[in-house]
Amino acid sequence: MTALDGLTEEDVVVRRTPVGVIVAIVIAAGIIVGLLGVGITAAVVNVSHTEQGLCGGFGVPCTSLPLERVVSLSGVALPGDARVGEAYYNRTATSTSFHAVVVLPTGIHAALTNYEPYGLAITPAEKKWAKGMHSLVYLGISDGDIVRNAVTGVDAQGEHEVFLSYTTGS
Repeated sequence: MTALDGLTEEDVVVRRTPVGVIVAIVIAAGIIVGLLGVGITAAVVNVSHTEQGLCGGFGVPCTSLPLERVVSLSGVALPGDARVGEAYYNRTATSTSFHAVVVLPTGIHAALTNYEPYGLAITPAEKKWAKGMHSLVYLGISDGDIVRNAVTGVDAQGEHEVFLSYTTGS
């Protein structure tokens, strides 16, 4: 014999959770999941554009590069106390793009050996950077299928900068 034997339907009270409570729980869970998704997405996007993330491959561009990586990508020897002001690097299955603006220490010039003078700025990024500069010198070097560009100049504060870039593929 159990505790329920002998009870009639009138003796048993069925408790139902109100629909409003269920809807509120579902909405609260949705908001929590949404906030977690936004937070995780923001963290992934923030990290993915740095070299600690996925950038430089998979079509995700790097928008922040350390000086050592700029030296590696550009092939230009830069002093250790130079400062990377702006950088971009992206590699896809068919092409590679790179550019960086490096601010040089006072009195130091980039060692652009083997680079030869050429005409005017050719990429939109070079043109944008060059607008605020004076004493520009455009240089280039062909390294097989890679054409590397370097533009040196002086900004309004008198700092020497070098704009390094290259693009391969289509």
